[in-house]
Amino acid sequence: LEGLAGVDVLVLDKTGTLTTVGSFRVAYLKPPAGVSEGEFKSIVAAVASASLHPVSRALSRLSAPSVNLAHVVERTGLGLEAIVDGRRVLLGRAELLEVEGVRVSNGACGEGLSTVWVSIDGRVGYICLEEVVDEKSREVVDTARRAGVRVVIASGDSEDRVRRVAEKLGVQEYYARLTPEDKRQLVRRLKDRGYRVAFAGDGVNDVAAIAEADVGIAVGSVDVVAGVADIALEGSLEKLAHALREAQVYSRTLKTAIAVVATLKLAALAGGLTGLLPLPLVALIGDDGSTIAGLAAIAAVRRLEQRASYKSLE
Repeated sequence: LEGLAGVDVLVLDKTGTLTTVGSFRVAYLKPPAGVSEGEFKSIVAAVASASLHPVSRALSRLSAPSVNLAHVVERTGLGLEAIVDGRRVLLGRAELLEVEGVRVSNGACGEGLSTVWVSIDGRVGYICLEEVVDEKSREVVDTARRAGVRVVIASGDSEDRVRRVAEKLGVQEYYARLTPEDKRQLVRRLKDRGYRVAFAGDGVNDVAAIAEADVGIAVGSVDVVAGVADIALEGSLEKLAHALREAQVYSRTLKTAIAVVATLKLAALAGGLTGLLPLPLVALIGDDGSTIAGLAAIAAVRRLEQRASYKSLE
């Protein structure tokens, strides 16, 4: 907590830390010519339900399937092929459609989005997907800023996707296409400039950066990551906001208590040396008295901090 309270820069991994692992949201869709949107959704949901891929799981929620699905083949790394109500359907990457002789255009969904191509009897449509940003991530970013901490996003993903997440969270500084060593070097450069750095990540790719940071934070339950970190957060990043607040409270409480104890001890010492206080009273104030006063200060400061926290939540 003392280390976290003194952090100047918080570096956050993106995938699985700021975004929900394996979760996608449909941003836009365009059915093939002659296919209605409702029918398109039903066909896509039916085909996607045959796969456990994270993208397929997102697409399977588009609609309650109302079509007859047959002859489904999953082509690893490419997508799905199926017969739906007698029509041949291809669902997946552009390479899948092109292998089957169906041409597609590039850049259908634009920057920061993933494109899923759909061919129905040779007629082409597409679906644009975006990563789901963990809603608690915004709270973490805001809490860090209120504490005067600079927030940085570091990811191995493409620049478009990293920028999109950074914009959603209002983070100005981000780095994309980083290897695990690049992340470690980023932390090292910040430390060499005199900053105290915390790094939060969830995967094995983040272990080197977590170990390099002044405060390493593991998000999730990967043993090798949690074993290297100073702080391990179960589930998701949301508990980091609480840890940051607790670190600030801890720091202020500790400083206040030390100040109260030191003041009483100095006062007792001065009173004893000048003869204003008898020796038994000097010992009482300087020993038991200062201890009691320090504990009282801790209780008072924490009570005030809790009230302030409740007001900010309201």
